[in-house]
Amino acid sequence: MLKNTALDSRPSTSPIQSSSNKNPGTLRWLISADESGTDSNKYYGFGALWMKYQRRGDFLQGIWELRVEHDYWEEIKWTNIFLKRLEFYEDLIEYFFKHDWLAFRCLIVPREIVDMAYHLDNPNIGFFKHYGMFIEDGIKKCTDAHPDRDMEFRVWVDNLSSSYKKEAEKMEKILISKLKKELSVKYNLTSVIQQDSKKAQSIQLADLLLGAVMAAWRQETKMSAKLDLQLNIAEHLDWRDLRADTWKTERKFNIWWFHPNRERPRYVKTRDVNLKYKYSLFY
Repeated sequence: MLKNTALDSRPSTSPIQSSSNKNPGTLRWLISADESGTDSNKYYGFGALWMKYQRRGDFLQGIWELRVEHDYWEEIKWTNIFLKRLEFYEDLIEYFFKHDWLAFRCLIVPREIVDMAYHLDNPNIGFFKHYGMFIEDGIKKCTDAHPDRDMEFRVWVDNLSSSYKKEAEKMEKILISKLKKELSVKYNLTSVIQQDSKKAQSIQLADLLLGAVMAAWRQETKMSAKLDLQLNIAEHLDWRDLRADTWKTERKFNIWWFHPNRERPRYVKTRDVNLKYKYSLFY
């Protein structure tokens, strides 16, 4: 089974809970994913906003109210943060952390660990392999947390940076095949669909959160508004910055720094998360 590679030897502070109802019904999830770093020399990464599927309307209503309040009608994304719009983005971060039916997971891959000898014909293969692995890992953790529940997953991905036009369809087939082999729980991966992020505000929020984490790791931004927003997110975790990863048991805001080779030194420190707003276990 694929695992978050943070060296998590401590007991979980968020014990897994499962429903004891006689007929608890099907849990349905929307996973809105984005990628970052196709042009980066040091890191690339993936982020996903997880949401209870039935909360889609609540989410859109909440975003609409924030847009009206701040008169902000541009696409929500990391590259659109400027000082005059910072208050909107700060309120958006507050909204995310206050609602316990939203969660964020991301995977950071140092390029130095990718053995390009396996991908000489197509450098994108390693990238998309990690993308699929990231989605698969989240689904497995969710099904592990609810062994007695039927599951249904819908995955939205931003338009993929690939010359292969059916990359989402290919990812869907691979995920279904792997998950059927490794999961005993009844589940249904209904689709992996490419979405235009301009029309999918859940992908936009994934872009924002992933952008903040990736920029912290790359130390690539000097704009005060972006630095302020990074600090804002970090303070919700009770962190000083975002240059760390979390324990694999972290549910609300999970950062997975990929380190597959135990023989190489792990120079990343794993931190506890102490959320500003406490919440019930997401999954």
